[in-house]
Amino acid sequence: MIHTSRVLLFVAVNFVGTVMLADEPPNVLGKLPADFDVYAVGTYGSPKTLDIQLDDSGHDAVQVDVIVNCPTKPVVIVLTAYEPTVWRVGRTAQTELAGVLVSGYHTQALVGIERKTPHAISSYENKGEFPYFCAYGASRELLAMNETVKKLVGKEIDKFINKPNHGVFNIGAAPENDKEIVYSNELTIKEYVSGPRPLAGQRGLDQLVTDGQLRLATQADIDAWVDKASEKFKRFNPELRVEHYMRAGFTYVVLKECALPDGLYGAHSRAFIVPNGTPFPGGPKCHNTFYSMDGTARGAGNRDGE
Repeated sequence: MIHTSRVLLFVAVNFVGTVMLADEPPNVLGKLPADFDVYAVGTYGSPKTLDIQLDDSGHDAVQVDVIVNCPTKPVVIVLTAYEPTVWRVGRTAQTELAGVLVSGYHTQALVGIERKTPHAISSYENKGEFPYFCAYGASRELLAMNETVKKLVGKEIDKFINKPNHGVFNIGAAPENDKEIVYSNELTIKEYVSGPRPLAGQRGLDQLVTDGQLRLATQADIDAWVDKASEKFKRFNPELRVEHYMRAGFTYVVLKECALPDGLYGAHSRAFIVPNGTPFPGGPKCHNTFYSMDGTARGAGNRDGE
Protein backbone atom coordinates (compact mmCIF):
# COMPACT_ATOMS: atom_id res chain seq x y z
CA MET A 1 0.00 0.00 0.00
CA ILE A 2 2.85 2.39 0.73
CA HIS A 3 4.23 1.96 -2.75
CA THR A 4 0.78 2.45 -4.29
CA SER A 5 0.26 5.75 -2.44
CA ARG A 6 3.58 7.04 -3.66
CA VAL A 7 2.70 6.19 -7.26
CA LEU A 8 -0.70 7.89 -7.01
CA LEU A 9 0.84 11.00 -5.47
CA PHE A 10 3.45 11.15 -8.21
CA VAL A 11 0.81 10.94 -10.95
CA ALA A 12 -1.36 13.64 -9.35
CA VAL A 13 1.50 16.11 -9.02
CA ASN A 14 2.56 15.63 -12.62
CA PHE A 15 -1.03 15.97 -13.87
CA VAL A 16 -1.46 19.34 -12.12
CA GLY A 17 1.87 20.53 -13.49
CA THR A 18 0.82 19.68 -17.03
CA VAL A 19 -2.38 21.72 -16.75
CA MET A 20 -0.49 24.75 -15.53
CA LEU A 21 1.92 24.58 -18.46
CA ALA A 22 -0.93 24.31 -20.94
CA ASP A 23 -2.46 27.56 -19.61
CA GLU A 24 0.71 29.56 -20.05
CA PRO A 25 0.76 31.99 -23.03
CA PRO A 26 3.17 31.25 -25.89
CA ASN A 27 6.63 32.73 -25.47
CA VAL A 28 6.71 34.29 -28.95
CA LEU A 29 9.32 37.02 -28.32
CA GLY A 30 11.73 35.14 -26.08
CA LYS A 31 13.27 36.74 -23.00
CA LEU A 32 12.40 40.42 -22.76
CA PRO A 33 14.29 43.12 -20.78
CA ALA A 34 13.38 43.66 -17.15
CA ASP A 35 11.97 47.10 -17.97
CA PHE A 36 10.44 48.22 -21.28
CA ASP A 37 7.56 50.20 -22.72
CA VAL A 38 4.79 48.85 -24.95
CA TYR A 39 3.57 51.02 -27.81
CA ALA A 40 0.81 49.97 -30.20
CA VAL A 41 -0.21 51.23 -33.62
CA GLY A 42 -3.66 50.44 -35.04
CA THR A 43 -5.11 51.34 -38.43
CA TYR A 44 -7.74 50.06 -40.84
CA GLY A 45 -5.41 50.30 -43.82
CA SER A 46 -3.42 52.84 -45.80
CA PRO A 47 -3.76 54.85 -49.02
CA LYS A 48 -0.35 53.52 -50.07
CA THR A 49 -1.24 50.44 -52.15
CA LEU A 50 1.31 47.89 -53.36
CA ASP A 51 1.49 45.84 -56.57
CA ILE A 52 1.34 42.57 -54.67
CA GLN A 53 -1.28 40.31 -53.12
CA LEU A 54 -0.48 39.00 -49.63
CA ASP A 55 -3.43 36.59 -49.54
CA ASP A 56 -6.50 35.42 -51.45
CA SER A 57 -8.86 37.95 -49.86
CA GLY A 58 -9.04 40.08 -52.99
CA HIS A 59 -8.04 43.14 -50.97
CA ASP A 60 -5.15 45.29 -52.15
CA ALA A 61 -2.04 45.04 -50.02
CA VAL A 62 -1.02 48.35 -48.46
CA GLN A 63 2.10 49.70 -46.80
CA VAL A 64 2.12 51.38 -43.40
CA ASP A 65 5.23 53.23 -42.26
CA VAL A 66 6.24 53.35 -38.61
CA ILE A 67 9.21 55.23 -37.13
CA VAL A 68 10.33 54.46 -33.59
CA ASN A 69 12.33 57.06 -31.65
CA CYS A 70 12.55 55.91 -28.03
CA PRO A 71 16.18 56.30 -26.89
CA THR A 72 15.64 56.10 -23.12
CA LYS A 73 14.15 52.63 -22.65
CA PRO A 74 13.73 49.40 -24.67
CA VAL A 75 10.37 49.14 -26.44
CA VAL A 76 8.05 46.41 -27.64
CA ILE A 77 5.87 47.61 -30.49
CA VAL A 78 2.50 46.13 -31.41
CA LEU A 79 1.17 46.67 -34.94
CA THR A 80 -2.33 45.84 -36.13
CA ALA A 81 -4.44 46.53 -39.23
CA TYR A 82 -7.56 45.20 -40.91
CA GLU A 83 -6.31 45.29 -44.51
CA PRO A 84 -3.46 43.10 -45.85
CA THR A 85 -0.55 45.22 -44.68
CA VAL A 86 3.19 45.43 -45.08
CA TRP A 87 4.54 47.19 -42.01
CA ARG A 88 7.76 49.07 -42.76
CA VAL A 89 9.44 49.88 -39.46
CA GLY A 90 12.36 52.23 -39.04
CA ARG A 91 14.09 53.32 -35.86
CA THR A 92 16.64 55.80 -34.65
CA ALA A 93 20.10 54.41 -33.87
CA GLN A 94 19.58 54.96 -30.12
CA THR A 95 16.31 53.00 -30.05
CA GLU A 96 16.37 49.41 -28.77
CA LEU A 97 13.56 47.31 -30.26
CA ALA A 98 13.00 44.55 -27.73
CA GLY A 99 10.36 42.89 -29.89
CA VAL A 100 7.60 43.37 -32.45
CA LEU A 101 4.11 41.81 -32.42
CA VAL A 102 2.08 42.08 -35.62
CA SER A 103 -1.54 41.06 -36.04
CA GLY A 104 -4.70 41.90 -37.97
CA TYR A 105 -7.62 40.46 -39.84
CA HIS A 106 -6.00 39.93 -43.24
CA THR A 107 -2.41 38.77 -43.78
CA GLN A 108 0.31 40.99 -42.30
CA ALA A 109 3.99 41.35 -43.17
CA LEU A 110 6.93 43.06 -41.51
CA VAL A 111 10.01 44.67 -43.06
CA GLY A 112 12.59 47.26 -42.03
CA ILE A 113 13.83 45.57 -38.85
CA GLU A 114 16.79 43.28 -38.46
CA ARG A 115 16.01 39.59 -38.68
CA LYS A 116 17.48 39.00 -35.21
CA THR A 117 14.95 41.39 -33.64
CA PRO A 118 12.36 39.18 -31.90
CA HIS A 119 9.12 39.33 -33.84
CA ALA A 120 5.95 37.31 -34.33
CA ILE A 121 3.02 37.62 -36.73
CA SER A 122 -0.49 36.19 -36.51
CA SER A 123 -3.70 37.15 -38.34
CA TYR A 124 -7.16 35.78 -38.87
CA GLU A 125 -6.29 34.90 -42.47
CA ASN A 126 -2.85 33.50 -41.65
CA LYS A 127 -2.80 32.20 -38.09
CA GLY A 128 0.45 32.21 -36.16
CA GLU A 129 1.53 31.25 -32.64
CA PHE A 130 -0.86 33.58 -30.79
CA PRO A 131 -4.54 34.60 -31.09
CA TYR A 132 -5.04 37.34 -33.65
CA PHE A 133 -6.26 40.81 -32.68
CA CYS A 134 -7.29 43.87 -34.64
CA ALA A 135 -8.17 47.32 -33.28
CA TYR A 136 -7.91 50.79 -34.76
CA GLY A 137 -10.00 52.89 -32.38
CA ALA A 138 -11.77 53.08 -29.03
CA SER A 139 -13.57 49.74 -29.01
CA ARG A 140 -13.97 46.45 -27.21
CA GLU A 141 -11.48 45.06 -29.73
CA LEU A 142 -8.85 47.40 -28.28
CA LEU A 143 -9.57 46.13 -24.77
CA ALA A 144 -9.33 42.52 -25.96
CA MET A 145 -6.10 43.34 -27.80
CA ASN A 146 -4.63 44.85 -24.64
CA GLU A 147 -5.41 41.65 -22.70
CA THR A 148 -3.74 39.51 -25.37
CA VAL A 149 -0.66 41.72 -25.39
CA LYS A 150 -0.49 41.57 -21.60
CA LYS A 151 -0.49 37.77 -21.73
CA LEU A 152 2.18 37.70 -24.43
CA VAL A 153 4.68 40.22 -23.02
CA GLY A 154 3.66 40.60 -19.36
CA LYS A 155 2.65 44.25 -19.66
CA GLU A 156 -0.34 46.25 -20.84
CA ILE A 157 -0.09 48.71 -23.71
CA ASP A 158 1.39 52.00 -22.50
CA LYS A 159 0.20 54.03 -25.49
CA PHE A 160 -2.05 53.31 -28.49
CA ILE A 161 -1.53 55.38 -31.66
CA ASN A 162 -4.15 55.35 -34.42
CA LYS A 163 -3.50 58.58 -36.33
CA PRO A 164 -0.51 59.05 -38.65
CA ASN A 165 1.52 62.22 -38.95
CA HIS A 166 2.03 63.10 -42.63
CA GLY A 167 1.48 59.48 -43.58
CA VAL A 168 3.78 58.04 -40.90
CA PHE A 169 3.00 56.61 -37.47
CA ASN A 170 5.55 58.05 -35.07
CA ILE A 171 6.34 56.21 -31.87
CA GLY A 172 8.13 58.86 -29.88
CA ALA A 173 9.11 62.24 -31.29
CA ALA A 174 9.50 62.47 -35.06
CA PRO A 175 13.22 62.59 -35.94
CA GLU A 176 14.37 65.98 -37.21
CA ASN A 177 16.29 64.41 -40.06
CA ASP A 178 15.39 61.36 -42.15
CA LYS A 179 19.06 60.39 -42.10
CA GLU A 180 18.62 59.51 -38.41
CA ILE A 181 16.25 56.65 -39.35
CA VAL A 182 17.72 53.17 -39.62
CA TYR A 183 16.12 50.56 -41.91
CA SER A 184 17.30 47.02 -42.44
CA ASN A 185 16.79 45.16 -45.71
CA GLU A 186 17.16 41.72 -44.11
CA LEU A 187 13.41 41.02 -44.17
CA THR A 188 11.83 41.40 -47.63
CA ILE A 189 8.28 41.43 -48.97
CA LYS A 190 9.08 38.42 -51.16
CA GLU A 191 9.25 36.27 -48.04
CA TYR A 192 5.54 36.88 -47.43
CA VAL A 193 4.24 36.39 -50.98
CA SER A 194 3.56 32.73 -51.73
CA GLY A 195 3.33 32.24 -55.47
CA PRO A 196 1.95 34.58 -58.13
CA ARG A 197 -1.48 36.07 -57.44
CA PRO A 198 -3.42 38.26 -59.87
CA LEU A 199 -3.94 41.87 -58.90
CA ALA A 200 -7.26 42.57 -57.20
CA GLY A 201 -9.97 45.16 -57.78
CA GLN A 202 -9.57 48.03 -60.21
CA ARG A 203 -5.88 47.38 -60.76
CA GLY A 204 -6.72 43.84 -61.82
CA LEU A 205 -9.27 45.17 -64.32
CA ASP A 206 -6.75 47.69 -65.66
CA GLN A 207 -4.33 44.83 -66.27
CA LEU A 208 -6.97 42.88 -68.22
CA VAL A 209 -7.57 45.99 -70.36
CA THR A 210 -3.84 46.30 -70.99
CA ASP A 211 -3.70 42.62 -71.94
CA GLY A 212 -6.54 43.06 -74.45
CA GLN A 213 -9.04 40.87 -72.61
CA LEU A 214 -11.41 43.68 -71.67
CA ARG A 215 -12.18 47.17 -72.89
CA LEU A 216 -14.26 49.95 -71.40
CA ALA A 217 -17.79 49.97 -72.81
CA THR A 218 -19.10 52.98 -74.68
CA GLN A 219 -22.60 54.36 -74.33
CA ALA A 220 -23.33 52.77 -77.71
CA ASP A 221 -22.39 49.34 -76.27
CA ILE A 222 -24.77 49.88 -73.36
CA ASP A 223 -27.57 51.10 -75.62
CA ALA A 224 -27.16 48.07 -77.89
CA TRP A 225 -27.77 45.71 -74.97
CA VAL A 226 -30.78 47.75 -73.79
CA ASP A 227 -32.29 47.64 -77.30
CA LYS A 228 -31.90 43.87 -77.46
CA ALA A 229 -33.24 43.27 -73.95
CA SER A 230 -36.24 45.58 -74.61
CA GLU A 231 -37.39 43.89 -77.81
CA LYS A 232 -39.80 41.47 -76.09
CA PHE A 233 -41.58 44.34 -74.35
CA LYS A 234 -42.05 46.60 -77.38
CA ARG A 235 -45.34 44.93 -78.33
CA PHE A 236 -46.87 46.38 -75.17
CA ASN A 237 -45.45 49.85 -75.67
CA PRO A 238 -42.72 50.77 -78.18
CA GLU A 239 -41.22 53.20 -75.68
CA LEU A 240 -40.59 50.57 -72.97
CA ARG A 241 -36.93 50.02 -72.14
CA VAL A 242 -35.50 47.70 -69.51
CA GLU A 243 -33.66 49.16 -66.55
CA HIS A 244 -30.05 48.32 -65.76
CA TYR A 245 -27.06 49.37 -63.66
CA MET A 246 -24.56 49.95 -66.45
CA ARG A 247 -22.70 53.25 -66.57
CA ALA A 248 -20.01 54.37 -68.97
CA GLY A 249 -16.66 54.25 -67.20
CA PHE A 250 -17.80 51.43 -64.91
CA THR A 251 -18.82 48.90 -67.55
CA TYR A 252 -16.55 46.65 -69.58
CA VAL A 253 -16.91 44.60 -72.76
CA VAL A 254 -15.40 41.12 -72.58
CA LEU A 255 -13.17 40.61 -75.64
CA LYS A 256 -11.78 37.14 -75.02
CA GLU A 257 -11.52 34.42 -72.41
CA CYS A 258 -10.36 35.87 -69.10
CA ALA A 259 -10.49 35.48 -65.33
CA LEU A 260 -11.83 38.46 -63.43
CA PRO A 261 -10.02 39.72 -60.34
CA ASP A 262 -11.29 39.34 -56.81
CA GLY A 263 -12.28 42.30 -54.64
CA LEU A 264 -15.11 43.66 -56.84
CA TYR A 265 -17.67 44.01 -54.07
CA GLY A 266 -20.10 46.77 -53.13
CA ALA A 267 -19.06 50.11 -54.57
CA HIS A 268 -16.16 48.38 -56.32
CA SER A 269 -18.45 46.08 -58.35
CA ARG A 270 -18.63 46.49 -62.13
CA ALA A 271 -20.83 45.55 -65.09
CA PHE A 272 -19.65 43.37 -67.98
CA ILE A 273 -21.16 43.05 -71.46
CA VAL A 274 -20.54 39.62 -72.97
CA PRO A 275 -20.91 39.61 -76.80
CA ASN A 276 -22.40 36.58 -78.53
CA GLY A 277 -19.74 33.94 -79.09
CA THR A 278 -17.39 35.32 -76.42
CA PRO A 279 -16.64 32.99 -73.48
CA PHE A 280 -18.25 34.00 -70.22
CA PRO A 281 -15.51 35.36 -67.92
CA GLY A 282 -14.13 33.14 -65.20
CA GLY A 283 -12.78 34.08 -61.80
CA PRO A 284 -14.75 35.37 -58.79
CA LYS A 285 -18.13 36.85 -59.72
CA CYS A 286 -18.25 39.02 -56.57
CA HIS A 287 -21.06 41.62 -56.80
CA ASN A 288 -20.68 42.13 -60.54
CA THR A 289 -23.48 42.01 -63.13
CA PHE A 290 -23.11 40.33 -66.53
CA TYR A 291 -25.10 41.41 -69.57
CA SER A 292 -25.19 38.91 -72.44
CA MET A 293 -25.97 40.27 -75.89
CA ASP A 294 -28.94 37.94 -76.21
CA GLY A 295 -30.65 40.45 -73.92
CA THR A 296 -30.33 38.57 -70.65
CA ALA A 297 -28.47 39.49 -67.50
CA ARG A 298 -27.31 37.78 -64.37
CA GLY A 299 -25.58 38.84 -61.20
CA ALA A 300 -26.10 41.25 -58.33
CA GLY A 301 -27.50 44.10 -60.45
CA ASN A 302 -29.85 42.10 -62.68
CA ARG A 303 -33.03 44.14 -63.19
CA ASP A 304 -34.28 42.89 -66.57
CA GLY A 305 -36.60 40.26 -65.08
CA GLU A 306 -34.55 37.26 -66.25
